[in-house]
Amino acid sequence: MNREEERLIWACALDLFAVPVLQGFVLRSVEYIQRDMRDCDIPRLASPEGMSEVAGHLLEDIKQGRRALLHDFRSFNREHLRALKDIRIAIASEILRRVPDDELTPRLPEIKFRVDLGL
Repeated sequence: MNREEERLIWACALDLFAVPVLQGFVLRSVEYIQRDMRDCDIPRLASPEGMSEVAGHLLEDIKQGRRALLHDFRSFNREHLRALKDIRIAIASEILRRVPDDELTPRLPEIKFRVDLGL
């Protein structure tokens, strides 16, 4: 998955779900990644709750049409942000799995098919 495809997933998800719902999806996705995906190494200082909080701040900025910045939270959440960047593709894949098939935008069915196959 490339950056453009990742952006398509998040744009679709932001249209369908409220930011707190997406924040919950991120939390469950990170917990799943930590538990079941041994090849994704998340730093021990980055908790799933902290990463979902950081994601919530970023998504709220994007939803309001602002550039995604953490402002005062940047130094506090540095490890969480770094961990999110490391596993962002895995999180986007998990978010895509939660989008109903009838709500997928034109390119997303192909991306979802590849994600489901593990490609």
